[in-house]
Amino acid sequence: PRGADPDCGRHAERVRLLAGPPRPAWAVDWGRDAFGLWAVLEVGSVRQRFRYVPPGACLLGSPEDEPDREPDERQVPMGLSAPFWLAETECSQAFWRAVRYGNPARFTGDRQQPVERVSWEDAAAFCRRLGEEVPGLRARLPSEVEWEYACRAGGQGRHPSVDGELPVE
Repeated sequence: PRGADPDCGRHAERVRLLAGPPRPAWAVDWGRDAFGLWAVLEVGSVRQRFRYVPPGACLLGSPEDEPDREPDERQVPMGLSAPFWLAETECSQAFWRAVRYGNPARFTGDRQQPVERVSWEDAAAFCRRLGEEVPGLRARLPSEVEWEYACRAGGQGRHPSVDGELPVE
């Protein structure tokens, strides 16, 4: 329309991206909270919550004036064109056992503790098996760009968080 805000289309697209997709076929529960869209996957009786990560752009690496910066940490602009789902927490020993039927962890006192002592190959095999067990789920490990983008949660500081730089005590 005549006199319309030229940014209106870009804003509408961003709102659509942030609104997220419909409920995933694999989700036994889902919703939205202060941190965004979430969905719960269940294997047996064990649940894992995932977070929707919309596409976007960020700077990877460290600014030149950052303390303790390594020479190979120069900042590089990166963009993600596709959204993805990322587990909200580390994989618990209970979830690992529900999918892989074993527990390589050394610290086994609490099944809700993260599984540890797994290689990249173990984690990739876990994702393959999870994808085989859950119809409609294409489980995989995140790329380095996806991981850093999700961890930054929109912040660009040395210790990014939802609200920007974390306080250092």
